[in-house]
Amino acid sequence: MVALTLSSKMYSGSTFIPSAWAVVRDLSNIFFILILLYIAIQIILGLGGANVKKMIAKVIITALLINFSMFFTEVVIDSSNILALVFYNKINVETSVDGQPRAYIPATNLGEKDISGGFTSAFNPSKLLSREFFEKAKQPVVASFSPMAAVIVGPLYLGAKLVGFLFGSNAPQVPASLVMGIIVVSGLIMLFAAYAFFIASISFLSRLIELWILIIFSPFAFMSSSVPKLSGIEYVGWDAWFKRLLTVAFMAPIFMFFMYVIFLIVRAKMFDNIARGNATGTTNPQTWMEIMLFIVISALVLLILLLKATSFAKKGSGALGEALMKGLKVVGGVALGATVGGAAIAGRATVGRAGAAIAESEWAKRREREGKFGSTLIRSGAKAVGTGSFDVRGVKIAGKDLAGATGMHLGEAQKGGFTERKKEQVEKRQKRAKELQVGEDEPLTQALHQTEMDLQGLLGENAQVIETLDKVIEKKRQEVNDAEKKFNAAKGTTGEGAARAALTTANGDLDFAKENKKDFRGGRNYMLTNSAGVSTIETGTGTDIEALEGQKRAQAQAIKTENVRRNRQYAETEQTGWSRAKGFVFSGGTYTKSASREAAHDIVMETKLESGTRT
Repeated sequence: MVALTLSSKMYSGSTFIPSAWAVVRDLSNIFFILILLYIAIQIILGLGGANVKKMIAKVIITALLINFSMFFTEVVIDSSNILALVFYNKINVETSVDGQPRAYIPATNLGEKDISGGFTSAFNPSKLLSREFFEKAKQPVVASFSPMAAVIVGPLYLGAKLVGFLFGSNAPQVPASLVMGIIVVSGLIMLFAAYAFFIASISFLSRLIELWILIIFSPFAFMSSSVPKLSGIEYVGWDAWFKRLLTVAFMAPIFMFFMYVIFLIVRAKMFDNIARGNATGTTNPQTWMEIMLFIVISALVLLILLLKATSFAKKGSGALGEALMKGLKVVGGVALGATVGGAAIAGRATVGRAGAAIAESEWAKRREREGKFGSTLIRSGAKAVGTGSFDVRGVKIAGKDLAGATGMHLGEAQKGGFTERKKEQVEKRQKRAKELQVGEDEPLTQALHQTEMDLQGLLGENAQVIETLDKVIEKKRQEVNDAEKKFNAAKGTTGEGAARAALTTANGDLDFAKENKKDFRGGRNYMLTNSAGVSTIETGTGTDIEALEGQKRAQAQAIKTENVRRNRQYAETEQTGWSRAKGFVFSGGTYTKSASREAAHDIVMETKLESGTRT
């Protein structure tokens, strides 16, 4: 991409650029006519003074220069390309495949150099390390680590040694930890370099397109320089256009200068000589970990320079480059977010599941009950693992999460660990069980609703009658209370017989009022007494209210019974092997056998029925 965009054929050899440039030039000439009319009006009206005369001079000069705008722009571009090619041609790239020069596909005859291949060849740790290094790695490490090696490579060493312990053998061989270390180091170097070169290639492609656009709009930019208000127009005005031209054009020589410096350091092989000498020397032998440290340090030096070069390339890639970078961030963020999210799911399903199982195991609980040493710490640690999300997107780096630190939209970090996800899966199935219960459109519910509507309609139509009958009953109940008090007071006196008769009459009137209301609720004829005390026999509604209420209770009980049956059926389905396997896969390993049993129990108990033993 560098060789392609630095070639003069991409600018002077294209036919579409002069054609598009000519259209913009002709449109700009129309603006000159409008500007001259504007100046003429100012002169006629006596406005502007000396500034008008200066504007006339600028317009005339610019009108002459506008025809050479493409030439002047290409001079700036060619100057930057020639300067970039000076450094590009000085880069000494030595790459080969099986001893033969690397073949380019397709061959462009542009004299391009395999910069990325040279970088890869220079920093392949497996090529930097000699046979003596690997022979030494088979021997037990007895030398102590330096403080720097312990800090930088220590965590990697511990993890690698664990892999070597689990999967290694007792025979003398290169430790699995060393192999893992080389893979991780070389992988990180190559991944970062690939990212940097990819961004640089996109930047150079954006530079090419940006320069095309700047050439095409150069007539308008030259024209706008004669009018202060036009020169300030964003992107195509003279001020913005000229600044963008210099920034985009000279991005290439700045980037190539950094690449030239990088390959000078590559050829110097500073740290490589130190690492090889220490690996085979006898005066101050180094461990393989420290030799790897030299490789990491040398790689960091060049990667930092490469990062600086890439940052200049991004800044000089123009508006199109900025748009492409944003698009790449979105795509990269989605991909990285999916990867990180998948890793979090796997972590919860394996490590998180194991932690939760240990924390809830009878063995761990028994040890903590018995006060065994470290039992509380074991359960607390296992519980923390079981509740951990394993999602690095939620980790804070200098006060920022992973998305803020990388500048990519990685999606929201998943919260909660295996324990929380297991609880969510159980609650999800409880919710699903409720959705499978008798719905609003089913016959059982419709019949219940119809009964409720009939009952409420009947009660609404006769609300006044019910209120009157209730008042009569309340009045008769009060009369019974009064008669009972009088009877108690008259006991043993001559008025006891009359008081007893009055109490009996009052109780009879109360019973009659209750029976009267019962007749009304049963739809039969009833007696109604008005405010004047006149009683009349009224025709009943013909509908038994008590029967409707009983029907309503029976229908509600039928719905509950059906819900119990459906919940039990769904709970039994959840216990089948197919449902468990499906739930395990779609939940990312958090819907386990114990979770399915818990869900089945909670679903059944959601609509439990009484045993009928209550008194």
